[in-house]
Amino acid sequence: MRTAVVGVGFLGNFHAQKYKALSGGTEPLCQFVAVCDLNENQASKVAAELGVKAVIKPQELIGLVDAVTIATITPTHFELAKFFLENGIHVNVD
Repeated sequence: MRTAVVGVGFLGNFHAQKYKALSGGTEPLCQFVAVCDLNENQASKVAAELGVKAVIKPQELIGLVDAVTIATITPTHFELAKFFLENGIHVNVD
């Protein structure tokens, strides 16, 4: 399962680290492929640290992932979750 984290601030960074850990080893549980954050510098920083792609628009994840964790500010959760679910992507909201 290809995964990404949307929102890599304080909490999202922890989620990204966990996905990275799950994608390693001899029998990975997922393939961590990207992080997404409106703050391009933050997205690039976390992506470089974890060896994944950085994007700034959630739309860029369509076709790249099967599941996302949404770790953005609370008022954006519904809109983002709806967007991903409508595009057939599994969602975990933090």
